[in-house]
Amino acid sequence: MADWLDRYRKDPRSAWAAYEPMPDNPWNAAAVAHLHRRAAFGAGPERLSADTKRSPSEAVDRLIKGDETAVDGTPAADFARFFDRTEARLGPDGPLRRIQGLWLQRMVNTPQPALEALTLFWHDHFATSQVKVQNTGLMVAQIATLRKHAFGPFAAMLDSVARDPAMLVWLDAAANRRSKPNENFAREVMELFTLGRGNYSEKDIQEAARAYTGWFVVQNRFSFLETQHDTGDKTVLGKTGPFDGEDIHRVLLEQPASGMFLARKLVRFYVSEADTFSDDLLRPLAEAFQTSGGRTETLVRMILASRVFHDPAARRRRVKSPVAYVVGICRMLGMTDPMPSPELLADATSAMGQGLYAPPSVAGWEGGAAWIDTTRLVARTNLALGLCSASGPLAGKLNTDDWAKRAGAKTPVETAVALTETLLADAADEGLRARIRAQAESAPKDMKAIVARLLTEPAFQLA
Repeated sequence: MADWLDRYRKDPRSAWAAYEPMPDNPWNAAAVAHLHRRAAFGAGPERLSADTKRSPSEAVDRLIKGDETAVDGTPAADFARFFDRTEARLGPDGPLRRIQGLWLQRMVNTPQPALEALTLFWHDHFATSQVKVQNTGLMVAQIATLRKHAFGPFAAMLDSVARDPAMLVWLDAAANRRSKPNENFAREVMELFTLGRGNYSEKDIQEAARAYTGWFVVQNRFSFLETQHDTGDKTVLGKTGPFDGEDIHRVLLEQPASGMFLARKLVRFYVSEADTFSDDLLRPLAEAFQTSGGRTETLVRMILASRVFHDPAARRRRVKSPVAYVVGICRMLGMTDPMPSPELLADATSAMGQGLYAPPSVAGWEGGAAWIDTTRLVARTNLALGLCSASGPLAGKLNTDDWAKRAGAKTPVETAVALTETLLADAADEGLRARIRAQAESAPKDMKAIVARLLTEPAFQLA
């Protein structure tokens, strides 16, 4: 069977050209649902219907910019300030479950779901864990930094993260003195943040480590101790000078490999983790990134508006992360106000393998098929059944009658059809659709059982 990407390999630029709806690839509810699953956790029937009436470029633009108000009518700026202040009040000793729950609550209710989804991507990219940092205030501040720079110039984000106290503690910056440079941070900057393996030497790491000397955390704040900084010349990737850390970032981001590295990671996040994208296929993205001055928004827009992203063959080629699974359920089913207990949802994502603020290593979460091993699938099923049950700690927040009204469904069968379209879209074959309709006819008052069935379908585990 031919690889679906073969059609783009002869002309890579065509892969990233703007998608134009065609009879065999229309802009319809399934295409809109795909965009929201990948870029913004998923959406309910009202938003899917509204975006179907927009052009593809308008829908992408609105996602990236976000809505003016949250679901409850709160202006976007006020919504952000409320969560920022609530998180800040918890201080350095706030319970991990509490900050995990607050972020999940923010994701579920935010008027900027694409921003939160991308912030989650950066949390995995710049993986830092409370397990070692032991200061929830610093962890919350790091996520705020990632959110602030999520769509902006990558150089500004890298400079900020490199001075972030949580990151410096995580990568042992306290040991980075002029007399004994610590190579941990320099290595991770090159291997995991900017270039990827094979694009630097051990000597480059040793020289770059000297540039970061004197960068410390004092009383939970970044502090530059000049007496501990190596002011001598360093040679990194063929460039020589009395570099400091930000100079190193400039040198790294001038390398063509940096654009390729970030393009590959974002394509894996937004398009497919099941396919291999060659350098030739990624080069147009990397070049656009460099030409834009390294703006992440340029890459994201180009990907989300592209032919390859909107190719029907690209659908469901990623396994939903536990956070995307949980947040998507709440957003698609309108469980926002009230929503299930955020801390219990945090417990659920941890049981599924993704505890926010606690990635397992500097490389982040493994992702992919690792999300759906036997144990983690059981945790997903337990969550779905708990949300749809008549009793229990997660019960009572799913109101299928209200959901049906918002979806414009007037009968149990219409509600079942709308639920199938919202949760599975084109992944539901005619056999499943017939069984769901029959279930609605035989038990018209038990829509929650249909929801539970749809949430546990294999296709719902895929984005």
